[in-house]
Parts: sequence; C-alpha cells; structure tokens
Amino acid sequence: MGVPAIFSSEIIYWLSVTLACSLGAMSPGPSVAVVINYAMCGDRWVGLWCAWGHGIAVGIYAFISAFGLLVVFEKSVLVFSIVQLVGVGILLLLGVKLLTSKTPVISADDRVLSQSRWQAARDGFLIAFVNPKALVFFTAVFSQFLYQGMSVIEKFGLVFIASSVDALWYTLVSLLIIQTTALEKLQKYALIINKLFGGLLIFYCIYFIQEILSKESFSLI
Repeated sequence: MGVPAIFSSEIIYWLSVTLACSLGAMSPGPSVAVVINYAMCGDRWVGLWCAWGHGIAVGIYAFISAFGLLVVFEKSVLVFSIVQLVGVGILLLLGVKLLTSKTPVISADDRVLSQSRWQAARDGFLIAFVNPKALVFFTAVFSQFLYQGMSVIEKFGLVFIASSVDALWYTLVSLLIIQTTALEKLQKYALIINKLFGGLLIFYCIYFIQEILSKESFSLI
C-alpha cells in the first residue's frame, strides 16, 4: 500500500484517520443530546440502538466522501488539490474553534422519549443524516487521506473506521450516562478533549498544507 508522503508508515496513516474521525465524533453537538436522552429512558438498549443508528448515518456520509472525492481526483489533480486546501481550511477553523472554546454545555432535556429501540435507531440516524455539517466534515477530512491508486478495500477501510469510531463513541456515552455522575464527568472532560484535539488538528493541518503545496500540480502554477 502506498500512503501519502506525509505519513511515514501505514500504521501512522490509519492512526491518523482514526484520530480525525474521533475528533468529529467527540465534538459536542445535538447528537450527544439525543443519545443522552435516549440513554436516560431507563432501557440500556434504547441508547445503544440510537448510537448505532447514528454510526450508520455517518458511514453513509463517509462512503459518499471517500468514493466521490476520488472521482474528482481522477478528473483533475489540480482541482483535487484545491479541494484539499479548502478542506484544510475547514479543519483549521475547527481546530481554532476547539482551542478557543469554553466548556460546552452537555445536558439532557425533560422530554419523555419513547423506549422503542427502532425509534431510537431512527432518531440517531436522522440527527446525523440531516446534519449538512457531517458531509462537509468528511469531505474536509477524507480529502487529506485519499490518494491515487487507492484500492476499493482501502476506501472501504476509511468508511469502516469513520462509522465504527462514531458508533463506538456514542455507545460509550450511552453506557456511561446510565451512571449517576457520568453526565457531570462528561461535561468536565469535554473541554479537555476539545483543547487536545484542537491542538492536534492544527498540527496536522500545517503538515497537510506543506504536502499539498509541494505537489507538482501546484508547482506548475
């Protein structure tokens, strides 16, 4: 397997993919609130089904990004490089936002949600699928990890990591929320997670920019 020059080995490449996907999953947002509310319904499986539904929706967006971007790559290396730069810009803004963010408010509301597992899975799926930021995020992330000659199996590997990391994170959240003090702890460590991943994201963006600008397609401009 020939990974991009920025990565010194396949292990670092796949760890970087996992880290980037983890950042997207762990960032507080409406998805966390939905999973938390279903997890507090009393039935552990309801929260888990909500988490897995969310992971499936993320997998669909990851599939569209992974396979769609390579079509752009095959049409024009220059256009793909521009897409990569735009993607880096989006990730850089996200990194700065995470570094400068205050403690996010993660809380449950007072709505009485259904304990139907299918409904929980549906809502988990929809909260991710109707969020346009999901496709933008994966386009920004995956544009940095795709390369010419990438096999179908490797592209599916990206999709699998994105979907499974998301589902596993929200599964963990669902299981932890059952504990009495878990919500308070999640609130406490959310800020630390944001700062850590914000810094790492900016670090990666610097290397991504150097790699993109060093391409022959840009040197000819």
